[in-house]
Amino acid sequence: MTDAERTELRRRFRSIRLAIQPADRLRLDDAVQDRIDDLLAERGPGTVALSVAVDGEVDLAGLAPRLRSAGWTLALPVVDAAQTGVMEFHRWDPDAPSTLNRFGIPEPATGALVDPETLDVIVVPAVAVDSSGHRLGFGGGFYDRALAGRGDDVLIVAAVYDEQVIGHLAAEAHDVAAHVIVTPSRTVWVDSAHEP
Repeated sequence: MTDAERTELRRRFRSIRLAIQPADRLRLDDAVQDRIDDLLAERGPGTVALSVAVDGEVDLAGLAPRLRSAGWTLALPVVDAAQTGVMEFHRWDPDAPSTLNRFGIPEPATGALVDPETLDVIVVPAVAVDSSGHRLGFGGGFYDRALAGRGDDVLIVAAVYDEQVIGHLAAEAHDVAAHVIVTPSRTVWVDSAHEP
């Protein structure tokens, strides 16, 4: 797949998710959060990395307090301002102060660095995801680089709307696929080795 084709796919699927009406978005986001909550209840508490919704992504904000009350430790991605293309995970308390990174995305203002090998679950956003769990992101490669340092047992969950699941994306060598895709209507395991 050429860069131009990836750019066109990003444009198309960003338009699709941005076209979702606010009332529908709330209902759909709740459905995704419920599915992820059910999925993680089967695994028991550990450390889970979430993300802050931007540009029409599935909003998981309501999931954070539910997971925390169930004993999960929360983390959020933090883009290193000094190192281009570097993203880390830091412990996150939703009630603690946040700061905006260079992309205008909220990040924990404080919070210890989390070794990716100690994460149990990483919930990743995507512009689109295919039936094999390959993601199309914004094109910066932040998640792929961060996920390359993960532990073997970490569960990677792609949280998207149903319209963002497509048949096939041409994966690149550095792409890290999700193990399970969660949409408002379904939970699809693409890696049976991680399935409970």
